[in-house]
Amino acid sequence: GFRPQAAMGQSAAFCQCADGLEEMLEVDQIKLIVADNSVRDVLKEKQEQNKKQVAQLAKALRARAIKDKAEAWKKVGTEFAVQKMIWESMSLQRGKSYQGEIAMMESKLMFATRSYEAQPDDAVEALKTCIEKNTKGAELLGGGLSQSMQAVFRSIERAGPRQELASLLERALEISSAAVQPAASKLASWEELSDELNKLLAGSHLQDPRMEFALRTSWKGMTSAAAAEGVLVAQDASGEKPTVGS
Repeated sequence: GFRPQAAMGQSAAFCQCADGLEEMLEVDQIKLIVADNSVRDVLKEKQEQNKKQVAQLAKALRARAIKDKAEAWKKVGTEFAVQKMIWESMSLQRGKSYQGEIAMMESKLMFATRSYEAQPDDAVEALKTCIEKNTKGAELLGGGLSQSMQAVFRSIERAGPRQELASLLERALEISSAAVQPAASKLASWEELSDELNKLLAGSHLQDPRMEFALRTSWKGMTSAAAAEGVLVAQDASGEKPTVGS
């Protein structure tokens, strides 16, 4: 996991806010040691870049959640069409009892594949009923259809954390864009958000290393810049001049 570069309770922490720009934040004493006097402009430019990428990632996460569910349901429809042909070819051999069972199963699956957008909860329940019936010895579902139904459940399970992750990123953008809070409370907010971010990342199963790397990198940059910005504002309020390092 990862956390803000400076957190409450730490006397000092280093953060990297831009290439070649290293700062030491002393939260308790509200001091900032910077490489040069242009740090404010560098921080602002870097933070705008981070915020832009975070906004794009939030949008991409929402789109991914919707796309994965749609693709999973589409696969169920494809496998259902194949399964119906298998049922038809076997119905005469198995007799009326078998025909009654597949009629129920076919009705449930037809409802699910036609109504998953308008009635998503009912569609999922229909799939669960089919799986429950199949596990009681009926053996009516082929492997391809069973796997596609499980993929629907996984996409729904992952959609929640992905949507929550997108909301968290948007909330972080609001905090970053708002009037700067005192350094200590600002850092506390980022620390809480970072803890939540790590949990949601684990539950979202992005399975996209490039997206996760971009998210982590942008988040780290945004939290570092926000921490430094908070110290600068507090420093301005105190009238204290930054010490320029060699």
